[in-house]
Amino acid sequence: MGIPRPDQTIIALIGRMRRVDAQNILLRVPDTEFAVALLHMNDDVRDYVLNLAGAAKAERVRQVIERHRHTRISYESYLAAAERMIRRLSTESAASATPSDAIQRRSYYRPGRARR
Repeated sequence: MGIPRPDQTIIALIGRMRRVDAQNILLRVPDTEFAVALLHMNDDVRDYVLNLAGAAKAERVRQVIERHRHTRISYESYLAAAERMIRRLSTESAASATPSDAIQRRSYYRPGRARR
């Protein structure tokens, strides 16, 4: 069977978490690192991961991927970026499983209406 490829590990980790937790983690991954970690995924899987990250983040990452098509990224660089993403998904998803942390870990504030 062998060791799973990094892209398979990323998909497996994302598949085990709630959509909102996956989105919050993916939004914190730098665009360039995100793009390099997705380089060896097939288009359908890449689109699935990018759609989880939201429209604006997905567009930025797609632009970075397009720029990287014209550069030579070593497989070692890809593996390093994928491993950082796997580590982030593993540790942050474990942290999000504890409900006491959930309120303190908000990465954004939901806008509300001003009181009149």
